[in-house]
Amino acid sequence: ADLGLATMEISSLGLALFSGSYLIHKEIEKQTCLLLLAKPLSRAQFLLGKFFGLVALMLLNLVFLMLLLNLFFMNSEYFFNSSMILVNIFMKVTVVFSLVLFLSVIIRPVLSLLFGLSFYLYGHWINNVDYFVKMMRDPTITQYYKVLEFVSPQFYRMNWKSIYYLKQAVPAHEFVFMIGYFALWIIFFLALGIRKFNKKDII
Repeated sequence: ADLGLATMEISSLGLALFSGSYLIHKEIEKQTCLLLLAKPLSRAQFLLGKFFGLVALMLLNLVFLMLLLNLFFMNSEYFFNSSMILVNIFMKVTVVFSLVLFLSVIIRPVLSLLFGLSFYLYGHWINNVDYFVKMMRDPTITQYYKVLEFVSPQFYRMNWKSIYYLKQAVPAHEFVFMIGYFALWIIFFLALGIRKFNKKDII
């Protein structure tokens, strides 16, 4: 189960990173976006259209893989819990995708892909630094670590892709908090992306 859930997240992450990093860049490079922007369509609408199009594709990918996983287990008790895990994976991957989409407006696709991957790993591994920070016993380093942890996406706190959460549902308040927390990250990166895209010279 753990392997199946991890595979779901990795496949969606790959889709978000590779498609997201080239989604806007290719449109700008080939200037195909000018055909749409010549119509009564704002740059914000264009960017959001691209965003929601790929988000829908990622969601379909996750739903398909989750259905396969449920067919494999043939356990009706897992279905509801797996749906909550699906939403968790979807929200995390969408956060990474919104960052990559924003970065692809201002830097090369390969760099935006690498930044997106680093951001994902950073969000999962930032808590592992805690042990080394405590060993150093340096107040300055401890303070820096607390700031870094605060501004990280903290994926590690809401990492529910395990058999434990298939058997036992995530508490409702944690589930609602997760959606709201990741939604704020998504809105933040989309706002930055729209702001930069509005100012970008694409002619």
